[in-house]
Amino acid sequence: MAIDFTQQITVRREVLFEGAFYTEGPICDDEGGVYFTDLTGGAIWYWHEGSGASRCVEGGWPNGQARDAKGNWLVCDSKTRQLRRYDAKGNFTGNAIDGHCAGKPVTTPNDVITDSRGGFYFTDSVRHRGYVFYQSNTGEERIVAEGLDYPNGLVLSADEQHLFVAESYANRLIRISLHGPGDAKGWDAFCELPYHTSGLPQANLPDGLAIDRSGQVWVAHYGMGALQVVDNQGSLRASIPTGIPLTSNVCLLGRDSLIVTGGDAEPGPGKVVKLTLENK
Repeated sequence: MAIDFTQQITVRREVLFEGAFYTEGPICDDEGGVYFTDLTGGAIWYWHEGSGASRCVEGGWPNGQARDAKGNWLVCDSKTRQLRRYDAKGNFTGNAIDGHCAGKPVTTPNDVITDSRGGFYFTDSVRHRGYVFYQSNTGEERIVAEGLDYPNGLVLSADEQHLFVAESYANRLIRISLHGPGDAKGWDAFCELPYHTSGLPQANLPDGLAIDRSGQVWVAHYGMGALQVVDNQGSLRASIPTGIPLTSNVCLLGRDSLIVTGGDAEPGPGKVVKLTLENK
């Protein structure tokens, strides 16, 4: 992503998908396609230019997801309290997490990211007592953070020394400093986000996150219908309307394009939108 926010930005929107259910968990691939989930619709979808959208994995309530270099899936299932594994063909191969992690119950697994060593971080979205967990590539489990008010999207810095987490009901990003994989030094409040004029807490919930090459964090701001762009010093650089009232998540697609998921309501209808950002 190479946008200069000191200049005026033009945003072009293209609706890629409209469906009955609210969408989440976008992953962009090297061919310009995007995988996304539809939660209560019970499927993972794949969209590509020319072929449109098709269902490729069935089952549960899939939310956040990650894919490895071989195309295997790791999917948060908010209905079954599991993180489920699927192979590249969409076949279920077993649970990475099944109701518990690091000796604690898992209630609502929401989003997941992998690190360079084959481990993964995930959030358990609970009001006032939510967790961030880590499981290593050898199966060791750790609590990375606890007592958060609905931890949601998460993303690692390029050097993997910091983990950024959207704390939804605090309307902020927190930054967790890491000694090593899953080993937290502590955390601080990185950025407080804009508030909705209605004053309703559910109208300004930071959700999914992405990070670009310059270290800026892109925040899907549920209820605000926007992406918030936060620089690596924790300052708000831009607020970009998405056209989706309940903006759920974001992934970066190429040099100046993004894929945004969400919908008009929950459980639906849902949308997937491509945003192209241009400097005037």
